[in-house]
Amino acid sequence: MQKRLPLFLLLLLISPTLLAQGDFARNSPGIAFAVDTLPVRPDGHYLRGYWQDAKTIATRPFLWQGRQFVQAGTVLGAATVSYFFFDKRIQQTAQTRRNDFTNAVSTFAGPFGGSRTFWVVPGALFLHGQVFSNAKTTRVGLLALESQLLSGVVVQALKVGLGRKRPYESDSPHDWVGPSLRDFHSFPSGHSQAAFALATVVAMEFRDARAVPPIAYGLASLTALSRINGNDHWLSDIIVGSALGHFIAKTVVRRHPESGRTSPDVSVFVDPMGRPGVVWRF
Repeated sequence: MQKRLPLFLLLLLISPTLLAQGDFARNSPGIAFAVDTLPVRPDGHYLRGYWQDAKTIATRPFLWQGRQFVQAGTVLGAATVSYFFFDKRIQQTAQTRRNDFTNAVSTFAGPFGGSRTFWVVPGALFLHGQVFSNAKTTRVGLLALESQLLSGVVVQALKVGLGRKRPYESDSPHDWVGPSLRDFHSFPSGHSQAAFALATVVAMEFRDARAVPPIAYGLASLTALSRINGNDHWLSDIIVGSALGHFIAKTVVRRHPESGRTSPDVSVFVDPMGRPGVVWRF
């Protein structure tokens, strides 16, 4: 059964709240929220912070100003245009042109948004911090985990509540069945959400190392595109899932500002033998 316009209009009405990401701009005058300046470490305060961060995420749209509405509208507008005009075309083109190369790229990038990476990457960062007494990697691991969990809750609620059929379940991108616990969880893309939540935390925390943000966001983008290549999602699924992961993670990081150095020191040197080298200090 196809439910085209009503469900999508409902989505557009609730998405601004679900897209809540604090403020889109790095320094937006007039938009402020309470921050937590205590160190991010595995304790009761960190766990209680999930509730405070969730409240901040849920209430930010009520304080948006012009710039924030424009940027949120851009995301929703892109998803809407894709929904009505491009979802089917891109799905057909992707499947027609699918080949060994696109499959290989998808095989490489796809796991970055999967359930294993969801725990493994933050866990590895956290473990590094604990073993080597490194507050930075402990912080990044914990913030990455929280960002993925909070944005994941929003995405899973939308998946279950809206019940959009995946490309391999329906020939039409406008096929919605309503609430469904087991099947029809195309919208939005969970892999895209998880990949962009992780990438955003890493990119923001290590932003002074110029190579880190493009690598992080590049991998997240490949992960999102792998879902189209695999015929698992429509383009509009990818757009909304990526935006949710990115903006919710951005709010989490900004809610917990770090005093002092916020990124690794990277320096280039030449040893006495004339050989170049790079030192990366966390």
